[in-house]
Amino acid sequence: MKKFLSVLLCVALLLAVLPTALAAPGDDNYVHIIGRNLGYAIDENNVILKELEKRTGLDIDWELWPTDGYAQQCQLTFGSGEYPDAMEVWWSSWPNQFIELIEDEVVQPLDSLIAEYGPNIQATRSANDYYDYGDGQIWGVPCRVLEDGSTHCIVIRQDWLDKLGLPVPASSEEYYNTLMAFKANAELLTGNADAFAAHGACTTYFHNCMTEYIYSENGFQKAWNDVDGEMVYYINMPGYKHAMATLRRFFQDGLIEPEYLLMNRDQFLDKLYTNVYGGFDYTTDILDPVITSWTRSLYDAVPEAKLTVIAPFADAEGKTHLRTVNQSIQCVVFKDAKNAQNVIKLLNYLATEEGMLLTQFGIEGEHWVYDENGQPKSLLTTDEEHAAVGTGSYAWMYRLSYFNAAFSSEFDGDRALIKAATVPTPVMPTTASYADNQSTLSSIVSTYTAELICNPDIDFDATFDKYVKEWNELGGAEWTREINEYWKSR
Repeated sequence: MKKFLSVLLCVALLLAVLPTALAAPGDDNYVHIIGRNLGYAIDENNVILKELEKRTGLDIDWELWPTDGYAQQCQLTFGSGEYPDAMEVWWSSWPNQFIELIEDEVVQPLDSLIAEYGPNIQATRSANDYYDYGDGQIWGVPCRVLEDGSTHCIVIRQDWLDKLGLPVPASSEEYYNTLMAFKANAELLTGNADAFAAHGACTTYFHNCMTEYIYSENGFQKAWNDVDGEMVYYINMPGYKHAMATLRRFFQDGLIEPEYLLMNRDQFLDKLYTNVYGGFDYTTDILDPVITSWTRSLYDAVPEAKLTVIAPFADAEGKTHLRTVNQSIQCVVFKDAKNAQNVIKLLNYLATEEGMLLTQFGIEGEHWVYDENGQPKSLLTTDEEHAAVGTGSYAWMYRLSYFNAAFSSEFDGDRALIKAATVPTPVMPTTASYADNQSTLSSIVSTYTAELICNPDIDFDATFDKYVKEWNELGGAEWTREINEYWKSR
């Protein structure tokens, strides 16, 4: 009996000195969180997660789910009724599904938790960054906020410009002429004129880069626009028709990847690495290792390639209209979370520069160092090394910065360039009619946009007029009325 009691005493002492190692969901320092795996980690046995636990004092049960199908996996989680403490949610229908979670009391408001445990969150997220449900409460922490403006831009082959003696284009007309020159000299530039496409694109990035540049030049951003105190959606802006005609001209004259509507990112990248694109849509973030490797893989395939960012096109008054984006991807805390404060403690750490550098690069001195320009430089050389460290895997849950601190030298200065070009989106709250008509309005936009740009056999003027009329009659006009009612009541 004494021996048995001694064993129990030893176990008790061991538990007392090793609480983290044997932590369970009931422990005060435990937190269970789910997010997307966009980095290199393949399991939880990686350096960064262990270091996060060490620095925060938390026992972090962090599930990394594949990005492909992540939105659908979120919906399955909602339907199961079995929730973690928190989850990075990629909505299949934004913001309708968020509204449902709030109204069904599945998630909890975070105001008091952020006030007590989230000073860094308060310092790095403004009131306009949060989703506006209309009750003045915070229901989710935006995982990604573009503090420095849009990350989307167009890059162009500087080596091709140099070879043809051309300047970097500063307007859609100059870009058109440059791409026409690339097309005329395709054999000289690529050695494979048959596969050449002057501007490479896939549908996702094209409609966030090329279109927004053209919209900016025509005096509006792809969102709500303040016109003498009235909110006007971009589809109803005076310059929208000319912008669509410009995009049509690019496509019909063979300057845009002809299959862009059917291409996904991987298909786009496969073509990019075969040296067939003179300019293409790009994103300057470092969050996705596939995106991060764009330039690296391009240079591996085409060592002579050099890239330059094209400045966003300005309107007739010299103003640019790229939008900043209140990201719809939110970290929500579920109502039944036993240790909700630990979620905010974790996010609060990620909201520091130290947290950003750890999740993106690893431990300073072991996995990265500052180079001669004061920029982080990775010491890791293989995917296996990155996987063991877990670089990038936890960076999406709370992005302090959306720009690559270690970006290759040809993009130096583009952070300031893009930031200067962006303007805040005035308003984007949910309204009753938008919640009801979102899918219809989105379908109208995608269908007619493709038709106006790609179909050579249409009456452009008649099709455009039909498009705008349908959009307004099937919910757009009512949405506009509600938005202006909200705007003027603020």
